[in-house]
Amino acid sequence: MHLHFLPRPDVGDVASAIRDALANPIDFPTVQKACVPGDKVLIALDPETPRADAIIAILWKELSKSGVLPEDVTILQAAARSGLEVNDPRVLLAPDPRSKIEWVRHDPQSEEDIAYLASSTGGQRIYLASRIVHSDFVIAVGVAGFDPLMGFRGESGVLYPALSNSEAIEQAVGQGHDELTPQDQRPLRQLADEVGWLLGMQFVVSVIPGHGDAIQAVFAGASDAVARTARKELFETCVVELDQRVEMVLIAIESGPAGQDWDQVAEAVNSARRIVDREGRIVVLTQLDQKLTEAIEVMRQARTPEEAVQVLESNRPKGYQTAIQLAKVADWANVYLRSELPSHVVEELFMIPLESDEEVQKLIQSDDSIAVIESAQKVFTICQ
Repeated sequence: MHLHFLPRPDVGDVASAIRDALANPIDFPTVQKACVPGDKVLIALDPETPRADAIIAILWKELSKSGVLPEDVTILQAAARSGLEVNDPRVLLAPDPRSKIEWVRHDPQSEEDIAYLASSTGGQRIYLASRIVHSDFVIAVGVAGFDPLMGFRGESGVLYPALSNSEAIEQAVGQGHDELTPQDQRPLRQLADEVGWLLGMQFVVSVIPGHGDAIQAVFAGASDAVARTARKELFETCVVELDQRVEMVLIAIESGPAGQDWDQVAEAVNSARRIVDREGRIVVLTQLDQKLTEAIEVMRQARTPEEAVQVLESNRPKGYQTAIQLAKVADWANVYLRSELPSHVVEELFMIPLESDEEVQKLIQSDDSIAVIESAQKVFTICQ
């Protein structure tokens, strides 16, 4: 059996797609009609959002039509999951609004920048960045996709827990739920949705990433309506479903707005694990050159993948859930990695380094049943 999965083509004209989404929001008035002069507007921006610069530029044009002043607009971003730096999302703005619209990186450890919002139905006290709590109109801009912890990312997930305090972020860190599908109920996702409701967040912009920094689709409007629409698109275009496991999975991982990182690799190889045979082969094509995180270093010191999982679960270093995913995949299958990392580092992470494209070709010329998945970092796999 041979399967080649290629996601839906990207939109050709990104600016037009964004303008169209904002001009025709789902189940909500346009931003121009929803805001009034004097409103303090907070744009919560997921740092991994592709073409964030274009979204911000076009969103500002709509806000300015309502009479909102640039000095009343704040863009708030959490740190990228990978720790990589992201570009200033205001780069496409004209000089005047660019100098007046504030761009802030959220600091979850700063008590001065955190405010109490409300208590959840479960009695948990909810804290968010004070700029969010004290705003008149909040717009969440983020990635719509599958998430190992939340099931789905985007909408209210842009706000919580990423823009909460350190305690909430640490409590949310987990290993994901391999036994669950994205549609299954997740406690953290339910809490994030409740936070959005408590805040009264109404307008969101959700983007399904395309190849690299491109966009496959963009949706805007009411949070619930956008979530339904984006998830429908995801299931129609980003799910690989097989009747039986294959002997080899070849996955290609592309760089996002913040570059290429261990989180993307972990998510992609975990998707491959769900459809590959035990002791099968996973071939990973990347340009990864990110330095090792604290958790990846811990994994590197272990003697076996099983030992790595045990140590990571016990010590929980920063980013441990990503390292656990990698270790579990290495324990399940033979992982071949094409990257910019030194070969000895790849080997110490229980993977087999591929030094050239010729080595990749030799692997995939076998008679094995093979699944080829492009843009694997955004795909969810199912094996019946």
